[in-house]
Amino acid sequence: MSKKALHCLSCDYRWMTEDNMDSCPKCKSANIEYVKDRICLDCGSAWYWHSSTSKKCIKCGSENTTDEIDDYNCKMDDYQLLYNISHDGNFILQMLRLKNNDPIEYQLKMQQFKMTQTNTSNQPHCPYCNSTNLTKVSGTSRFASTLMFGIGSKKVGKQWKCNNCKSYF
Repeated sequence: MSKKALHCLSCDYRWMTEDNMDSCPKCKSANIEYVKDRICLDCGSAWYWHSSTSKKCIKCGSENTTDEIDDYNCKMDDYQLLYNISHDGNFILQMLRLKNNDPIEYQLKMQQFKMTQTNTSNQPHCPYCNSTNLTKVSGTSRFASTLMFGIGSKKVGKQWKCNNCKSYF
């Protein structure tokens, strides 16, 4: 049995439980409700929602939100991993559906995403314009530049040249 989030409307106390409760453990009020997870389909952010709060996204203000994420028994780790891949709420929901319907296919896709993230994180990029359109400065080029301009050469100590902003770093 999975844990459910509950909210007391009388004292504003929130707690998690696996039991079916009919009263607040703090004030003993019967005025309680289940808290649902909501996700914004525009920006992908997720939050806990209950009837006394707005259904608008807490991050971007969009009304394009759903509590369908609550049906998939999504753990925060799963959501965070998918959110790091894409901030698209529809993508996150589709991946959570896939996890429930076909866990093997879900694992294969997640491995592909992790491999792609690893490959792009090891790629050098320009510190000025963040471009990956780079050319390696050859040792011969550095040597020739040093012979022509001496120590004042802009290629001394530089390893890469950005083809977008033409900077050396």
